[in-house]
Amino acid sequence: HSAMEIYSSFNKAAALGDLSNGVLSSSRSQLNRIRDSMDHVMDYLVNNTPLNWLVGPFYPRVEGGNANGPECDKPRTLRVTE
Repeated sequence: HSAMEIYSSFNKAAALGDLSNGVLSSSRSQLNRIRDSMDHVMDYLVNNTPLNWLVGPFYPRVEGGNANGPECDKPRTLRVTE
């Protein structure tokens, strides 16, 4: 709602000088509230994102893979030796 009001005010003006000090002041305060809200959302996502969103693969896969495809697409076995 606030972002739409700001857009509407600025969209109607041909230059910043066309906007009243009151509109500029309220726009600044609304933009600060929007920024704070976005900061809270980003903090939440950083601190509460499930780990399965953060693990790979980070490369595109082709369905029905090609046997001659890149090495990284081939299954591998990890062997632990002592």
